[in-house]
Amino acid sequence: MTIINIIIILDITNNIMDIRNNILDIRNDIMDIRNDILDIRNDIMDIRNNILDIRNDIMDIRNDIMDIRNNILDIRNDIRNDILDIRNNIMDRDNIVINIKLLMVITTCDSFL
Repeated sequence: MTIINIIIILDITNNIMDIRNNILDIRNDIMDIRNDILDIRNDIMDIRNNILDIRNDIMDIRNDIMDIRNNILDIRNDIRNDILDIRNNIMDRDNIVINIKLLMVITTCDSFL
């Protein structure tokens, strides 16, 4: 083998090594892109979870508002019932007074007879 043949073989070997390195670089670039895609996917999942958390918070607030509304309605009904009870008690008292007055009138009339 001559020196020229050795140089040619070395040059071909170098070219093969360059091609191998280029292929490895492309493989690494593909892996980087894959990792970037996975990162984006994870970011999208995080955003989705955040949106679900916000939705749940809004539902909790809505439920709290409904509870407050129901409590206000309960208080309103209690007050209404208390007012009706007072009104009925006054009516009962007035009826008792009227009955007593009628009884007195009847008794007085009876005594005249």
